[in-house]
Amino acid sequence: MPACLDCRHLSSQGTCRIVAPPGRFLRSCVIAIVDEYAHLFRPGQRVLEIGCGAWSPLKEQGRAVGYQWEGIDVNSNYMGKPTIATRLASVESIPFPDAHFDFVVATQSMEHWEEYCVNLRKGLSELFRVLQPGGWALVNVPIHFHGGPLFVSGNLRRLRSLFEPFADEIRFEQWRNPPTPLPAVRQTLRHYWFKPSLWGKSSYVLDIRVKRKAQVEYFNCRRLGILTKVRRALIDRTPLYYLTVAGILSFESCSSAWGDALSAMRTLLSVPAA
Repeated sequence: MPACLDCRHLSSQGTCRIVAPPGRFLRSCVIAIVDEYAHLFRPGQRVLEIGCGAWSPLKEQGRAVGYQWEGIDVNSNYMGKPTIATRLASVESIPFPDAHFDFVVATQSMEHWEEYCVNLRKGLSELFRVLQPGGWALVNVPIHFHGGPLFVSGNLRRLRSLFEPFADEIRFEQWRNPPTPLPAVRQTLRHYWFKPSLWGKSSYVLDIRVKRKAQVEYFNCRRLGILTKVRRALIDRTPLYYLTVAGILSFESCSSAWGDALSAMRTLLSVPAA
C-alpha cells in the first residue's frame, strides 16, 4: 500500500481498522503485511521465520492450513516470555540444509542484525541458502525509525543492492508513506538529532519480497572489512582483540596528546592501565 489514503484498511472515518497497541502506529502496517504473507502459504510447504520472538501468527496459521513452520531466534526469552523458536540460532548460521524452505520470513528483524554483529550480506546469504530456487523471501523493516544506519537513513538504493545478487525479482512496497490522514510518526529527531537530513522524516514500513534465482553466489566471510573484523574481535575476545588492546597500550605510552581519548577507549574495553 503506497499511502494510507489508498489502503483498504482505512475506514470511512479516516482511521485504521487494524487495532494496534497505543502509540504503536507502525504495528498496524506490520500486522496487515504479515496477514498477507499467511495467505501465500499452501499445505505441505515449509516456512522459516527469522527472529520469531515469543509469538507468531504464522505459526498459528500453519496449524490451520497445514504448512510446516520453523522459527529461529538468538534469544531464549523475549520481553520476559520464552521464545517459540524451534531452534536457538542466529541468521548468520541458519541450522538447516540448502534449499530447504519454500518461504523465509523476517518480520522487523533485519534492521537489528548488525546489533548482533551479523553482516547484512552474510545474513542474507544464509537466508537465501536455505531458500529453494524460485522461493520467496518475505522481509519487512521500519524506515526512519530505529535499527541500523541503513534503515534509519532510508537508503533504499543501497538496501536493494543487498538483495540483487540473490534475486530474480524484487518488490519494494512502502506502507504508511505518506501517512495522511493518519498521524505521522517522527522518531528520527529523537534519536538522530545530530543528522539534520533526517529531521521531519516520517517513519514507515517497507515490505520487501524477493524471488530467489536458480544460482546464487554465497557470501565469503573473508571479504569482511577490517573494521567489522575488529568489532567482532572486541566482542568475542578473539586473538585480534588482544592485538588491538596491545596496540592501544603501546600507542598510549608514547603519545600524551591522545591520552584522554585512549583512556576512554581503554575503559570501554576494560583494558588495565599500562
